[in-house]
Amino acid sequence: MRIPWQPFPELHTQRLRLRRPTLSDAPALFALRSSREVMHLVRRPLHRELAESEALLQRLIDDMQQQLGLSWVICLPDNPTLLGTIGFWQLDMANHHAETGYLLHPDYWGQGLITEALAIVEDAGFRRIGFHRLQALVFPDHGASIRVLEKRGFIREGCLRESVFFEDNFYDMLIYGKLAPALKTT
Repeated sequence: MRIPWQPFPELHTQRLRLRRPTLSDAPALFALRSSREVMHLVRRPLHRELAESEALLQRLIDDMQQQLGLSWVICLPDNPTLLGTIGFWQLDMANHHAETGYLLHPDYWGQGLITEALAIVEDAGFRRIGFHRLQALVFPDHGASIRVLEKRGFIREGCLRESVFFEDNFYDMLIYGKLAPALKTT
């Protein structure tokens, strides 16, 4: 099982283009990662400087080169500006599974864009890469993300009790999983 690198697996839906991240995405990523509204949902520290977003992008790029992860920038077909990110990490190639997750600018929430992006990313993961299982971790109070996962057929498998420590509090994480669809052999 290998991640398809050459060419980079750019993905398209009717409303979206999922492309390779570049360092030039740093200002748009900084707008997301410095937003309290956004980062409260993922419970990660706010970015205070553009350099933090540049470093995160460099890590995503390096992880892709080392086949430790695969990340896409979510944008509109006719505008390359980063609206969000989606991808795979915590790759376990020996066991054919990975974790997936996403982040989207609040101006685009509630439009079904993450559901659409997740569908094409899942397909790439199952059919092009060969994952057998995808999983996602979500906070119990993030109803919108839970609805996206359930709409895409992810099943709640359990709760990782108080597994995240953020801003002096412990938080539960729900774990959702989805198995590759059975391929028809006709």
